[in-house]
Amino acid sequence: KWMLEELKKKEATEADKQEMIRLGTIASERMTKTIDTFSEIARIDAGQTEYRFEPLELINFIDHLIREAEPISSQYGVKLAFDPPAESVTITADSPRLEIALTNLVNNAIKYNRRGGNVTVSIRQLVAARQVEITVEDTGIGILPADQEHLFEKYFRSEEAKRANPNGTGLGLYLVRRIITAHHGRIWL
Repeated sequence: KWMLEELKKKEATEADKQEMIRLGTIASERMTKTIDTFSEIARIDAGQTEYRFEPLELINFIDHLIREAEPISSQYGVKLAFDPPAESVTITADSPRLEIALTNLVNNAIKYNRRGGNVTVSIRQLVAARQVEITVEDTGIGILPADQEHLFEKYFRSEEAKRANPNGTGLGLYLVRRIITAHHGRIWL
């Protein structure tokens, strides 16, 4: 809103106006993401979410997510890598919701990292258990052991996370856990 008010002023240069539009767009996207997260959590908590589980080729799916995250990783100065298995991996999943979960994990690994850090996503097929393990590993700021047990709770944010990125809501990892649980999976640190 502040950016729109600033744009009305006649003394702003064209370069200033373009910068205000850019910043306003970023703020609008952040607000939209927050509202979408609140809406999704409200539907899940109310039991109003219907999952549509369908076959999903996981390597191409994650490769696409990694490519979409590359501009963010570049902005943060973090190297993003995908280590897929040699053979195709097909799972049964609700792909839009799995995309929300994995995108959230990758974005957190980028945002709470260090400039020059790394994020690696890998897949391991657990044939005997008929499961797939997806790992998001980073060289980020870390999480104190006392905070780790609360990481997937609604509204929880560690002190390190608050210092690194004060704009978070503490809802992302809660939503990730709910989505992974609905897929009969589990998530851990």
